[in-house]
Amino acid sequence: LTDPDVLACEGSSELIVDFEPSFPNNNEAPAAEYDYTYVIINTDTDVIEEINTVTDLSSYPPGEYQICGLSYLIADEPLIPDPDGSYEINDLEDDIDDEVFCADLSDECVSITIEPMALPPDFDGPDEVCINEIYTYEILDYDPDFNYVINIVSGTIESLDGSDGEYEIEWLTGPGEVCAVIETACGDVATC
Repeated sequence: LTDPDVLACEGSSELIVDFEPSFPNNNEAPAAEYDYTYVIINTDTDVIEEINTVTDLSSYPPGEYQICGLSYLIADEPLIPDPDGSYEINDLEDDIDDEVFCADLSDECVSITIEPMALPPDFDGPDEVCINEIYTYEILDYDPDFNYVINIVSGTIESLDGSDGEYEIEWLTGPGEVCAVIETACGDVATC
């Protein structure tokens, strides 16, 4: 496969990918005897998730995957194991090398990265504040894998300190409104 790698958000239609196999030196196997399918691999575990002619990862959870092509002898199709949650890409390669069935795995594969959709953060802090007092605001479901931004929507602050989900704000004027924003490749979500 010579297609570009894919980076998309969980559930995106961009994860319904359509690949055209390419054969070096036009060495395509005779269509009457051989067929072509795709192997979807979870690269964190090397487990084969699916062997299918359709490459639709739109229902897959966030993670890193690879799609490789598999050319196989039609008569040997029943010998190719169905993915069972433990059949790994190395097992498939061993079965091909040991001639359990006649097949050839593509030399090039396409990487698929599925980014998680973030939910608005659970942001907690006082509803009313007094000037020149320091108040603590906390992201209760803080996840270090996300990038957070604290936005002051209204009011004026003297200081904003903190990190890792806990912030101290000293207000100069009010009423003040503060928002916690999660910035992701899949779009920003906020709680004020």
